[in-house]
Amino acid sequence: MKYTIEELRDMTEGQSFDRKSILIEPKALANIIVAMANADCGTIAIGISDKTRCVEGVDQDKSHLNDILRTPLDFCTPSVTVSTDYVPCIDSEGRENRVLLMHVPASPRLHANQADEAFWRVGDKSRKLTFDERLQLMYDKGERYYEDTTAHDATLDDIDMDVVKAYMRQIGYGKSVQEYLQENKGFVTYKNDMPQISTACILLFGKYPQTFYPRARVRFIKYNGTEEKVGREMNVIKDVTFENGFRNYLLSDEIVNLQESNYETALAYIRQHMESGVGLWTEAAVIEQLKNWKLKLNQVEPTPIPVPQNDNPGTSVSEPPTVDTGKHSKAKARIQSISTIDEAKRLLEALCDLGYDTILDTILK
Repeated sequence: MKYTIEELRDMTEGQSFDRKSILIEPKALANIIVAMANADCGTIAIGISDKTRCVEGVDQDKSHLNDILRTPLDFCTPSVTVSTDYVPCIDSEGRENRVLLMHVPASPRLHANQADEAFWRVGDKSRKLTFDERLQLMYDKGERYYEDTTAHDATLDDIDMDVVKAYMRQIGYGKSVQEYLQENKGFVTYKNDMPQISTACILLFGKYPQTFYPRARVRFIKYNGTEEKVGREMNVIKDVTFENGFRNYLLSDEIVNLQESNYETALAYIRQHMESGVGLWTEAAVIEQLKNWKLKLNQVEPTPIPVPQNDNPGTSVSEPPTVDTGKHSKAKARIQSISTIDEAKRLLEALCDLGYDTILDTILK
């Protein structure tokens, strides 16, 4: 966009525009360039006093102008690629002159001055960033990833190696657990022979991630439609938060007491019998299916009734009751079709109510 000298002199300074005298030092100019590059871009008009709006121009001091033009390269780290152009003017002393326009683009990287100080443009000021603000800006720009940072005070004992092994089986990784953690994603690195556990490692494979990151959790939100709405039009139809890993959640159920050796079998059963997709599972429904798996696992063949031997020919022994093979087969099939704990309970209670000792003894075993 082309500006006239009158527009530059009268324009209000703000987030993306600033005026500076030709007398500005490169170190001070670098702070403005860095601030605009870190924020949303901007233009600096050099050669107009920011205090008096007096038009000074830049041509009267070629040496200082060269220093100004080198500022984005020599006084910013990393260098900022700017573009420049000039606006002709008549300076305050009546001479033909020019005002320098320096256009600063928004940068995908974080920039600092020679003293390693980072700035951010706020209104018409360039504000120095604190350490935490600078770190957050690096995360936002993708220059540094939070998950790559070290989980302070974490040790190898905080990693659930069984979870790592289970994951390795899923992806077909054939090396050792230690090799996987060190050779992939930098989950574990070493500094002065001390293991450095990454945040990503703790979040994925940690025994207790909340110990290090109390607010860490997986949240599943399902919307009605293809966009998020708020207020009266809020369209959230499911909002579930999981604070424990799925494997640990199954293993932690005290009633079922799932063993590691049976985890894959139980998981396969749950996947087969859940009516909805994985994203729609609820913790209560998962535990219900886990209990059903346990019930099916514990189903036993009925204990045959022993028939006493007749050692005394003079004593008669009653024959065992005749079993209707057709009914027996149907009953066995009925047992195999039981899919819920409640259904099994109702059947067992009905058998108890019959009062037969053999049935009661079998149940009590």
